[in-house]
Amino acid sequence: MHNAYTSKVNVWQVASAYLHDRKGTLSTDLFNNLLGSIRARDSEKMLNLPVNTSLHSQQEYITISQLAAFFSKNDSFADSERCFKNAADRFAEAELACKLTNKRLRYYARHTERDRFAAVKAAVRGELRRVMGDVEPFLDALPALVRVTSGSTSDSKRAKSLPYLKVRGTVTCTPGAVQLVNTFALHMGALVKLRMTETNRIVMVDKNSKTYRTIAAEPQGNLPFQLAIDSYLKTRLKRFWGVDLSSQERNRQLAYEGSINGNYATIDLKMASDMLSIAAVETLFPRKWVRLLHSLRSPAYKGVLGYGEYQKFSSMGNGYTFVLETALFGAVAKVLSDNFAVYGDDIIVDSACADSVIRVLRHLGFQANQEKTFLTGPFRESCGADFYNGTPVRPFFLRKVSNLTKTDVCHVVNGLFKIGSEGGKVWDLAFQFAKSIDAPLVPQDAASTAGIRIPTEIARAQGLIKVKGWVSLYKGFTETSVTDPVRELHGLKAMWFSLWKLESSRRDSPQVSGVVGPVSLIKVKRTYIPWSPFERDPKDDTHLYSLATWLGLDK
Repeated sequence: MHNAYTSKVNVWQVASAYLHDRKGTLSTDLFNNLLGSIRARDSEKMLNLPVNTSLHSQQEYITISQLAAFFSKNDSFADSERCFKNAADRFAEAELACKLTNKRLRYYARHTERDRFAAVKAAVRGELRRVMGDVEPFLDALPALVRVTSGSTSDSKRAKSLPYLKVRGTVTCTPGAVQLVNTFALHMGALVKLRMTETNRIVMVDKNSKTYRTIAAEPQGNLPFQLAIDSYLKTRLKRFWGVDLSSQERNRQLAYEGSINGNYATIDLKMASDMLSIAAVETLFPRKWVRLLHSLRSPAYKGVLGYGEYQKFSSMGNGYTFVLETALFGAVAKVLSDNFAVYGDDIIVDSACADSVIRVLRHLGFQANQEKTFLTGPFRESCGADFYNGTPVRPFFLRKVSNLTKTDVCHVVNGLFKIGSEGGKVWDLAFQFAKSIDAPLVPQDAASTAGIRIPTEIARAQGLIKVKGWVSLYKGFTETSVTDPVRELHGLKAMWFSLWKLESSRRDSPQVSGVVGPVSLIKVKRTYIPWSPFERDPKDDTHLYSLATWLGLDK
């Protein structure tokens, strides 16, 4: 059976193969030092490789950063106790920083004559007021914006968070959200039983081999309205600033240009979501919006870190945190820089303005991550794209090496082919992995989990793409649910109305209307999946042409 198949990858074998392929890019001493660490299975050494553009040439950087990427986010090297402690310490550090920021900003709010950033903050307030507009248009648009997702909440874990399971029975919300929940329930002609809470639920999720990430599951009555704010403000950011949060391409393009001409600086912030203090929001955002945002936030937390009152305004897991921080950082960048791009805490500004932007952000409680902030030199990084003098140098992260499904193996194979070279040890390993699952060949725009990617025109020439009407199809691996669970329900009607239909359908047949229980089995099968072409930067896929030659497909 396809779904019974599992495999594993020996990360040390992969690292050794890659190092030998890249031997010519390193000094003899450095090569021997790294090879010794790999042969000794020295995981601590590999987890702490110094990856620094100022210490290495471009080719040295590519080699060392890729070796580090085999280990840095690999779940095999994550010690759960260490990861938990580091995450707990980071959470406490961020809360203390927010507490200090709250005191500082509230002091300057009372003593503006002592605030050397008063003029900049006034300009930022004006920009946010212009972009966000009045609250009333948002409230008018609410019925179409509210949505229920399959994410976990403070009351339900992910396995029991399909939308139809959330919206039956009692709805939990904070006291500030009661009016909104009741108003819209009545608007839909439904009766809602509410349970009050002041807390969201802190949980830990994987981040890298050294630490977990803390996120918070919000009360189920609050989250749909938080997501409504997210949807509304995204349209406003795109309309007024041209910031499209559905795409990261502008950030990547400016990072590429900045690595060549030095005109743009890329700024990354440490724990940005956790450093968004209450006072920063109250100081900068329009007053009516602040009242609404306050009514939908969780003022306290519970969970794996115990109970406490937040010093931050909102955490990761709150539906509007991402768009709120994007708006704040975008407003600062817009006020200080002629050109800018922002996507969450990935900020790009004119290099001449970068120091000023960092100083203002520091005053507002945010810290630049010095390891990922690049103001000068030939390297820029933003939104998962790394460029060194215009050359893409983003490494391939080996996140999982055991219990791999066939789709997991395809993802690893594509990553290894991209970082390897024709005739090298890495390509030989990748080809062995591909043969072990009889991986299909797929067009370059296919998902990395579908099969071995090759150039689209060669896939056409090989008869791997079929056209049916207006749709192009290819054969490859895909993960599909045994049944088709409801992933999202839009509108308050989905929350509070006609639930008896879902329940009656489920009783009659577990597959009627796509409604299923809380757990959906996943199977991996080989099937036709829709494909349509889109533009891709050819710099990203030049290795595919060598791969096609190596496989003997271009003859």
